[in-house]
Amino acid sequence: NYDDKSPWPIKADGKGPSLVLVNPRTNPDPNDPANWRLSKFHGGSPGKAEPRGFTGEPSEDHDADGLPAIAEYYFGTSDLDPSDRTQALTISIESFNDAEIPGNYLTISLLHQTAAQDVKAIIEFSEDLILWSGEPSRVISISETPVREGLERLIFRSVFPLRTLDHEFVRLRFQ
Repeated sequence: NYDDKSPWPIKADGKGPSLVLVNPRTNPDPNDPANWRLSKFHGGSPGKAEPRGFTGEPSEDHDADGLPAIAEYYFGTSDLDPSDRTQALTISIESFNDAEIPGNYLTISLLHQTAAQDVKAIIEFSEDLILWSGEPSRVISISETPVREGLERLIFRSVFPLRTLDHEFVRLRFQ
């Protein structure tokens, strides 16, 4: 009873990755959306095992470029090449005239290696550096744009225009 609407993985709509069982050896219920995830590659990997996920120490920074290994894995950049971080992550102020409240918004743009499904990027906004929120009521996904096979650019923004806040901060963490 698959559907390409939530709670099923939405991107498995025939134009991208396929569905694969999260843990096929446990004989999971195939009608339960929680037992499925997107394949790591466009079109799936029929007859082949899915690639292994992140291995290593998440906080290591072998190329000393300021990005920990877990971020490099998620971004699809190399933790052995410090010049490879260019445009992996940008924070900017952008104008959105078609927003519910037109104005300038704090935005974050990041690369995402689509095979890095075992790591989740969590974008959070704060007005005081004490209370952080990554809830959908605070963060809006603007776009998911393919860069090349296996890599996409994700852009998010705050729900609040800057003119309504004294300060606003953004952070990115991984789990």
